[in-house]
Amino acid sequence: EVKLSTLLQERHQRIRAKLIGFLHERSEVFVRYPDANPSLPAHIARAITYSNSSEKERAEAELLHALKLAPKDAYLNELHGYVLFKAGMMKESAEAYRAARNLKLDSAILRSDFAKPLLALNTPESLREAKEELIFSSGADPTYHQTWQLLAQVYGKGGEMGMAELSLAELAALKSDKKELRRHLDRMGSLIDPYSPAGLRAEDLRNFATQLEEKEKE
Repeated sequence: EVKLSTLLQERHQRIRAKLIGFLHERSEVFVRYPDANPSLPAHIARAITYSNSSEKERAEAELLHALKLAPKDAYLNELHGYVLFKAGMMKESAEAYRAARNLKLDSAILRSDFAKPLLALNTPESLREAKEELIFSSGADPTYHQTWQLLAQVYGKGGEMGMAELSLAELAALKSDKKELRRHLDRMGSLIDPYSPAGLRAEDLRNFATQLEEKEKE
């Protein structure tokens, strides 16, 4: 019980540091977490603040200190990937996200975010990997808007225009945007086999579009 309580307290402190780093003014962050504070939450808060100020070297240094304290922490590796992505370091970002993914395979959001630097690298191998990550993410959490946007991009880059339109139709359905939903389904046309799983899903979305239209008439 004592151990569990300690773990919960540490987790709470990290979440609090993350929120302060993202939401508070720089001056307040450094009052709460001065440079002399060597704790893991302090490194997290300062890293986020430096990243938000485009001070990528300082943000990287803080994260490397944090990772020395907790190298197997999926969240820290994920944050490292985010900071490197913001700094335009796509290869390094992908490596950090991959480390996070390997530590937490079941996170739909993490695996969707991992796809962003992979898409930016824009190589056949990175696009293949991005596609795998996004397909997993869309299955694990089909309500995450970003995943469908990124899937449309990766399918488009691969010339799979029917699947790209279907992904955008999924996004429109999440937003209950019947006009966009119809537009993407119409553009999909005969690009997808109607008897394939994707074709059957498109039929479900057509029925949903009809429901939206009928509801508007009521």
